[in-house]
Amino acid sequence: MFIGKKVLSYQLFVGVIVGLSVSLFLTVTLQNRGSIDVPVSLPNVVVPQPSAIIESSPGNEVAAELEKEVRVLCWVMTNPSNHKPRTIHVKRTWGRRCNRLLLISSVQDDLIGTVGLPNVSEGRDWLWAKTKGAFQYIWEHHRDEADWFLKADDDTFVVVENLRKFLHTQSPAEPVYFGCHFSVKEIPSWPSGGAGYVLSKEALRRFIEVSLPNPDKCRSDHDGAEDAEMAKCLMRAGVHLGDSRDSLGRHRFLAFTPTDHVYPHEKALDYWYWKDLMYPQEQGLDCCATDAITFHYVSPRDMYAMEYFLYHLRPYGINKEVRYVQEYPLELTEPPPTTTTAPVTTPVPIKPNTTTFTSKENITNNVIT
Repeated sequence: MFIGKKVLSYQLFVGVIVGLSVSLFLTVTLQNRGSIDVPVSLPNVVVPQPSAIIESSPGNEVAAELEKEVRVLCWVMTNPSNHKPRTIHVKRTWGRRCNRLLLISSVQDDLIGTVGLPNVSEGRDWLWAKTKGAFQYIWEHHRDEADWFLKADDDTFVVVENLRKFLHTQSPAEPVYFGCHFSVKEIPSWPSGGAGYVLSKEALRRFIEVSLPNPDKCRSDHDGAEDAEMAKCLMRAGVHLGDSRDSLGRHRFLAFTPTDHVYPHEKALDYWYWKDLMYPQEQGLDCCATDAITFHYVSPRDMYAMEYFLYHLRPYGINKEVRYVQEYPLELTEPPPTTTTAPVTTPVPIKPNTTTFTSKENITNNVIT
């Protein structure tokens, strides 16, 4: 009887100790977990290696293989005032898919990971100096890490997989580069700087070794339009701007946002863009290739939207392009009224003021035939 009471007291003591221990453990755990869920400051951004991003998901084997075969170094022109508002979002979205990403600024920023170029200032008057300095830095420190070298702005969005697909049929040993192709009387062939342009290794070598040291081939001061000066230097070194359109003539390097290109008449017909393009471009959804490569003037918010639509959203059962059919003339800003009467063989005029026409075409109260 005495032994039984002693055993019972011992079990009760052990139970109390275990209960207190579990209670203390849960209290501390819940408190710690609560403090972790509330971020107090912007953490340092750690960008995964591109191979880890692509190869981690089944079904991405083609993109992973192209990443090994077509090595692309991306450098992004930025400035200190844009490091946090813009550049960090490039790093968090499309930039991490490049084989090598360099953020070029006038100030080194260890949080964002920018390269600060010496002897350059900020402003449009210094874009040419920054471009020269960036390519010189890349040639000196990173030339063997890539076969192609892409320049972009901190408001450019690049579909890197489509870039690799396009470049896969090109040779980095050829003196060639690609971009949004413009042509004016003063400069017969030049790329849009904001839409981005990509140089072969041979094109970059000629730029560094042939043009830059020669003031007759390359402008030596810091001033000048970056894209126009780049085109002059490359042309004088025997580098040509190639045609990057698809087999249907649709553009791959785009100078504006997706909305600007796919929405009909977003840009007026007398806008400089249409006049300066080397090749004609359709308005509406046929403007752009299904494997488009770049867009420009993309806000940080829209970078995440594009990231979602490109890499996360998948329409169920759709495995190929659904071609868009333009049902109404692009001159119309709204569809003509529908009718339930039987079709006629002769054209039916639309009454005046029934349809609103765009002011840029100076058409009012006309009859459509």
